[in-house]
Amino acid sequence: YSDTDKTAYYRAIEVFGADNVPSGDEILQQLRQPLGFPYNWVLFEPSKKELVVKDAGSGGVMELTKLLQEEKYDDCVLFGFVRLSFSADEIGRRQFWVGLEWKGENCFGVKAMRKFRECCGPMTRMVGDRSFTLSNVAASEMRLELFVENVKRNCQVNDFKVTVETMKNAHVEEQNEIK
Repeated sequence: YSDTDKTAYYRAIEVFGADNVPSGDEILQQLRQPLGFPYNWVLFEPSKKELVVKDAGSGGVMELTKLLQEEKYDDCVLFGFVRLSFSADEIGRRQFWVGLEWKGENCFGVKAMRKFRECCGPMTRMVGDRSFTLSNVAASEMRLELFVENVKRNCQVNDFKVTVETMKNAHVEEQNEIK
């Protein structure tokens, strides 16, 4: 990956060293904040005891979906968490927290599926509350519209527009506020 393709987590490792980047618990705490900086999504390796960060970023669902579609993690079992924001004049900003259970399309075999099953409960408990969870989504289906459709289906959102546009608006606002 070029420097511009690196996620915030891997840029932080380059700058500060692997021992000086936030832990999984620290990143999760940042994600639970309305404008937690610098991360708005994280991917964890499967574990029964701790949150081991595989990757994390500040580019929102746009960055995460692109990363998963690029097949970088298509041979992995991962658990993720995303702060998903929407912004429009009539509502201001609204956040939802999304869990992700990822089994890459080239991740198969008894060992990988056993690891997924064994870690699913512990990972769900360690990550904690979320608005909903996306599970068993193919890389080709991992798109912005999927997140929007699931917010509409799983959350009470009758009082504002939940669209890709209002999600992108919130991301731009978040990036501007962070600067």
